[in-house]
Amino acid sequence: MTGLYSGIALSLLAAAGFGLGTVLIRKALEWVSPFVATLISLVVGISVLGFFCILFFGIEILDQPKSVYFVTCILGLLVTSAAGSFLTAMKLAGAGFASPILGASPIFSIGLALTLRGEQPQLLALTGALVIVFGVVILVTDKERIQKIEKGGLLTFRNVNFSGVTIGIGLAGIASISIAIAGYLASGIVGDSTPGSVVAFYESVFGIVFVCLIIVKFWDRQYISRRGFYWMLPAGVVFAIAVASLYTALELAPLSIVAPLAGTEPLATYFFILLILRGQEFITLRATLGAFLIVLGVGIIGVTS
Repeated sequence: MTGLYSGIALSLLAAAGFGLGTVLIRKALEWVSPFVATLISLVVGISVLGFFCILFFGIEILDQPKSVYFVTCILGLLVTSAAGSFLTAMKLAGAGFASPILGASPIFSIGLALTLRGEQPQLLALTGALVIVFGVVILVTDKERIQKIEKGGLLTFRNVNFSGVTIGIGLAGIASISIAIAGYLASGIVGDSTPGSVVAFYESVFGIVFVCLIIVKFWDRQYISRRGFYWMLPAGVVFAIAVASLYTALELAPLSIVAPLAGTEPLATYFFILLILRGQEFITLRATLGAFLIVLGVGIIGVTS
């Protein structure tokens, strides 16, 4: 039971860390491109995670079976997809839009549990999923907020003009799916011989490789200033702690409990937006209601488990 309570506490710590890290990176994105921001975050992350892995488990803990390297390589690809999509979404639509949509990932976690693990659908879980969907609908139809941050059409496909906010919402959805898949895969390999912090470490190592390949491919689109770098340093540390907390929580508690608790990140993001991004991000009552419903939905799913 103590382990379960520790897992719950670490899940909430991960939510707070992701919320703070999101806001810090949103600030940094004024002076740094999304993939350069991702690279800095991952480099800082492996430095912090590597130190704690060696400190608490000894350097031999980094020697893992080939299957762990294979899965963490996939996790690295997923975290690259999630980070790149999410940071671009924040740049286009703002943290107030992107974060709650990312927090809706438990919907996809439920889908994975039902289809791949053969779990039986429960009425409360499905109710929670519907509440999340309703919250997302309220959030993405917040015309008042959209008008305040809209920057005009950015993409035309088959004579349909897509705005920056619309593209940002879509990218946040991609990030949400990537996070759900990563959580599902990570929950299958964490344990006594493969602590969550070790999984997060190797995930970051492989993530750096994928991000570097993208940066080299699109070198002319990358940029950074000293001010952006200074904002990214604490963001990287906070995200490293959040990821390690999340994966360690998966060692101590079931995915069906950890995912909904970590999904309260949108409320943490809104709290830190009010502290750090006051005047830059616009939070309307409708947006707050949408974010609250998303968190309520993941809470209902948590009660179900």
